[in-house]
Amino acid sequence: MNSEPSIISDIAHINPELTNSSWKGCKIAYIDIASIGCGVYNSKPKILPYDDAPSRARRVVEQGDILISMVRPNRRSMIQISNPVDNTVASTGFALLRPKRIEDSDYLFGIISNPHFTIELEMLAYGAAYPAISTKDLCSVPIYLPSEKHRDEISGILRPISQLLSMNLDSIIERKVDAIFRAWFVDFDLSDSLHNSKIGPIPEGWSTKFLTEIAEIDRGFSYTSEYLCEKEEGTTMINLATFLHGGGYKDSGLKHISANFDSRYLINRGDVLIATVDLTPELRVVGSPLIVPSHLEKKCIFSQDLLRLNLKQDTSIGRGYLYHWLKVRRGILKQWSSGSTVSRFPQKALNSYPILIPPPELLEKFEAIFEQSLRAVESHRRRNQQLLGLKNKLLNQLMSGHLQNLSLKHQEDLA
Repeated sequence: MNSEPSIISDIAHINPELTNSSWKGCKIAYIDIASIGCGVYNSKPKILPYDDAPSRARRVVEQGDILISMVRPNRRSMIQISNPVDNTVASTGFALLRPKRIEDSDYLFGIISNPHFTIELEMLAYGAAYPAISTKDLCSVPIYLPSEKHRDEISGILRPISQLLSMNLDSIIERKVDAIFRAWFVDFDLSDSLHNSKIGPIPEGWSTKFLTEIAEIDRGFSYTSEYLCEKEEGTTMINLATFLHGGGYKDSGLKHISANFDSRYLINRGDVLIATVDLTPELRVVGSPLIVPSHLEKKCIFSQDLLRLNLKQDTSIGRGYLYHWLKVRRGILKQWSSGSTVSRFPQKALNSYPILIPPPELLEKFEAIFEQSLRAVESHRRRNQQLLGLKNKLLNQLMSGHLQNLSLKHQEDLA
């Protein structure tokens, strides 16, 4: 173990390769910052012609590379690349770290994903509204660099945890439920005859209603930047940055406020929220829905750019069906949106937003599937939190050269 601290560039090449004119005409898999969470993909890389890609699509990605966002380091957008498809390219909003030894990829990602490393980057970030770091900042954070043999031992311990954490089971479950919804309520695989309606052909005996006929609508808490505070000092607030494009959520976008608020803004597990605004070309979440997960229901509120849809007691529609209908039909709301810099749809548009009403028995079957999937996702999240806690505990121990103190209990946990 070296006693003197080292820096990232001692074991990794920083931003080693960019695309050039020879890429013209190629299809690429593009990774942007919005598609990356902490160690997982929020969404798959976008397949598109290189000629049509954003100007930021320049960093050439290879097996074992590490991507870390250079903007808003507190969001911890970072990932270790495993089995990339040909012509994978990342945004220049990332720093790309390519280990000088491929065997160091796990060790390198362990350093980058350690919360203490994130804290160091936050202290170096500049800019109030859009805090960012430079490559120089990234390479100024001291790290401990043991011998190659010691690094390989540490990598062998971290690798199985990282592999488990990178298994995006949430996304797999969501896709399966999405497929069932589309088969039953979009493609009508269970129906033989159709009739015309205001939303096109639908099965015989089915009907349509407007959204405001089946749900009451609440707008979220109105706040200004002066209300924002550190996590430890305030109340958690779901806002636009929490939403994923097309539906779903990410914890990295949560804000915290230090203001008094009415209890009507408190949210509960399973509440259906919908985003009314797009702030930037990268965000594009207008119309995206969200089901509030269980870990966010303890004194958590929702912001002014979100609407909560409270289903009326006399409707057969459930929250799972409503959430998936909004995902599939979000284009209806986008067509009512206006504004160039900030695009939003007016709340009154929901008076004309159509909802398909299937038979109650079919809705009940789908709702049972959805509730089972919700429980599976929440169980997976709890397991990941336990794994992440174990990983961070090990990192603090291992990166300080205390590999020999790793208990038999931890080794059994990893097995």
